[in-house]
Amino acid sequence: EFATIFVGKKNLSVEILQKGFAKTSLSKFREDNSKYFEDLMAADTHASTKKLGVYSNKEANIYRFIDTSRNSKAAKAIYSSISAKPVLYGVVEYCFSGQRFKIRVDSENCSIAFGLIGVKIPQPDANSPTLTNISELAK
Repeated sequence: EFATIFVGKKNLSVEILQKGFAKTSLSKFREDNSKYFEDLMAADTHASTKKLGVYSNKEANIYRFIDTSRNSKAAKAIYSSISAKPVLYGVVEYCFSGQRFKIRVDSENCSIAFGLIGVKIPQPDANSPTLTNISELAK
């Protein structure tokens, strides 16, 4: 089975392949291919001839982040610069529970441990299986 995502009238897979962010893979069984397979192959060929993305000869950028969730000295050093900014943008890299997260802050080249204060996670209750299921999902 295949699923195709369209944004407006554009096939998202074709757009990704045209920019060289991915490569197509051929199926052993030709009948298993997507009905948009020719469009996908054309987009892949376009990216390879133009040397875009994964087809380019350039080395990929290496991004290094300081993981402050494991290093308390680094966390203390970065805390002053992070706390001085009123707004920070980050990406949740890992969710430990419903209230504890590891967030990557690209502007500071670091990952921080983040805990939400005031969020209560339901505790398992033997008398209520629904509550037990919800509490297990929240962990």
